[in-house]
Amino acid sequence: ATTYTWTVPTGASVASGQGTNSITVDFGSTSGNVSVTADNSCGTSSAQTAAVTVTSIPATPGSITGSTSVCASDTGVAYSISAVSGATGYTWTVPSGASVASGQGTTSITVDFGSSSGNVSVTADNACGSSSAQTSAVTVTSIPATPGSITGSTAVCASDTGVAYSISAVSGATGYTWTVPSGASVASGQGTTSITVDFGSASGNVSVTADNSCGSSSAQSAAVTVSSTPATPGAITGSTSVCASDTGVAYSISA
Repeated sequence: ATTYTWTVPTGASVASGQGTNSITVDFGSTSGNVSVTADNSCGTSSAQTAAVTVTSIPATPGSITGSTSVCASDTGVAYSISAVSGATGYTWTVPSGASVASGQGTTSITVDFGSSSGNVSVTADNACGSSSAQTSAVTVTSIPATPGSITGSTAVCASDTGVAYSISAVSGATGYTWTVPSGASVASGQGTTSITVDFGSASGNVSVTADNSCGSSSAQSAAVTVSSTPATPGAITGSTSVCASDTGVAYSISA
């Protein structure tokens, strides 16, 4: 042989060495044969061929299926994608403080969340590289903090009505639950930061929790003393018959 003729798949090109027994090839995206003939002035040999499979980096995965709103510390939350052609594995990433509990490397995972919101993302991978990431934003909601001090009277009279109590709004709370002493009732404002109470005769706590879809805070309480109107005094002890101008005549009752 005095020369060699190489052919390569569609989209590929012989970068160097054409005519010799050694070439380099720049590939495109198409699989096919790398072939060579040995040539001289008398003709060309039959071709020797090597089949070459060209693998592309996988496409970006489709949409991620799974909850976009979870509670802090939720565990076993499922996320999945459809399989991607040409992918041999998948790489999932989750928000700070969260972890992939199961399924890393597959199309379906479960996640144990912490308290931070962020993205659940996945790439499709093979020996040639990784796709662009598909991402789903996940909001992590925490149980609200305990409300601050309750403003309102801590000493009331039995049967007082419309007594006001309030707290400052709590970040992340979507509602508030108030409880009052036995025999009292929340006259207005239940579910808000400000209520009025109609009291009975029993002392006790006015308490409130801050609530959202993930649960309720610890309760903030204010102890309220309910005082009743005194009973009618008992019989008066003392003389019921006195002389005109008598002085220092004593009368008394039991306390």
